[in-house]
Amino acid sequence: MRRTFLIRTFILVFTCVLASSFLYAKEATSLTTLYTNDLHAQFRPIPASWLKGKPQIGGFARLTTLIKQTRAHDKNVILLSAGDVMTGPPVSRLTKGKAIFDMLNLMKYDAMCLGNHEFDQGWENTVKRIYQADFPVLAANIFHKGTDIPFALPCVILRRGKIRIGIIGILGRHAALETINKQLVTPLEFRDQIAVLQEWVPKIRPYVDILILLAHEGKAGMQSANAEGDPQRKLTKDIQVASTVPGIDVLITGHAHRGVETPIVVPETGTLLVSTYGLSTRLGRLLLTLDPETHKIISHKGVLIPVLANRIAPDKEAETRIERWEHKVQAITDEVIGTTDMALLRDYYREFSVGDLVADAYRKAAGTEISMTNAGGLRADIPQGPITVGQILAVYPFENPVLRMSVTGKQLLQMLEHGASLEYGMAQISGLSCTVDLSRPVGHRVVSAFVMGKPLKRDQTYTLATSDYLADGGDGYTMLKKCRKVEPSGAFCTEAIIQFIRKYRHIRYKELDRVRVLKAPSLVAHGSGK
Repeated sequence: MRRTFLIRTFILVFTCVLASSFLYAKEATSLTTLYTNDLHAQFRPIPASWLKGKPQIGGFARLTTLIKQTRAHDKNVILLSAGDVMTGPPVSRLTKGKAIFDMLNLMKYDAMCLGNHEFDQGWENTVKRIYQADFPVLAANIFHKGTDIPFALPCVILRRGKIRIGIIGILGRHAALETINKQLVTPLEFRDQIAVLQEWVPKIRPYVDILILLAHEGKAGMQSANAEGDPQRKLTKDIQVASTVPGIDVLITGHAHRGVETPIVVPETGTLLVSTYGLSTRLGRLLLTLDPETHKIISHKGVLIPVLANRIAPDKEAETRIERWEHKVQAITDEVIGTTDMALLRDYYREFSVGDLVADAYRKAAGTEISMTNAGGLRADIPQGPITVGQILAVYPFENPVLRMSVTGKQLLQMLEHGASLEYGMAQISGLSCTVDLSRPVGHRVVSAFVMGKPLKRDQTYTLATSDYLADGGDGYTMLKKCRKVEPSGAFCTEAIIQFIRKYRHIRYKELDRVRVLKAPSLVAHGSGK
């Protein structure tokens, strides 16, 4: 009897063990991918003007809290960035991005691709930041000009448990050529990303279970106070890449600041396309459920987690480090140079008060009849109250000189038409006024234009002030490359704005009457871009 009992017990236990082993072997595994794009050095929360009550949202310290919580809860986690971590608040420019990469190291990023703004202090500084990073910084399609020598690592393979994850990084050629000051990347060559990916994806695909592409490409984000509420860019270039190059499981994209609330499944290849709104306001989380034997994707679930300041406690270590970096630049940023009794805001599609201020400053510094700046180059609003140097460094975080040039009336009309296309936002002007009809075809929207109150004459020559970036055709202003008598004004853009505010002290732009807009249909159709 006892022997029979022991045999039955053994069979029962063996069956249970066998069953549990079978179930364990068949149990699906998972990979959690956390991702950001276009952080733009946004250390601190910003007011969410698109939400009721305008709550504070974002910031690196609270982002760090969410990242740590996810790593503590999920088993296999990777953290990735699709570029443009630099350029925003003055701590980025004044430390040449060193403070930003210090924070990325603290958050323990696993990889990132280069964005166009990683080159804002020149390619040599980009090299320094690459070496500072404790993680791979990728760019498969950037080479030293005239050679096949890569500027950065093209790809990396990571492991989480038994899952092999391949990651390739690219900076889109179009994004690089239209948004990087060419003087800052003279020795570099940006090659077509599709051709490069068609070479690299087949090379790396046999050695990995999951292949992720980090891409910074397409059209630039629409700079506005209403970051998530404005019409969003179409991800045309990303969809083209994903549909043309098979073998990519996930494409995390940046540059457009386009929030993808639910992952887009590209029908031709099954690639999952994801992105956040940028500025650290959301943390992307993509959960991939994988077959336990093949590690192929069975299912996916993606979400953009709001980084709400009133619900998420800041990480203490991150907060301490942010304070340390801010203290280092405080002597410069805290200087009060003027006041305003109204908030000076941005609107990508129309004339706006910050744009009027900057255009007036350029014109004053260069002593020209007219001036122009681009909507996409103005990166922050100015709140009511004292105006500080730090706020101006946030409004215009680039190191561009103001140039003076001669321009014909015909070229001015082309410039205004380009702004009225809304492809890169409405041109912000001084000394000029115009009426545009957005219901007309692109290239035929300027109904009338005046210079210093007099009708613009196509065959007359005028003097124009603008940045060297725009003078060289940046943001699609290619007509300015043909201007004559181009010369330095002796001032840099930020310096010109600061000096203008110091001179006039009290800044107010109540009447916005330089660009009159007629018949403005849905701006999604006109401003979503590609």
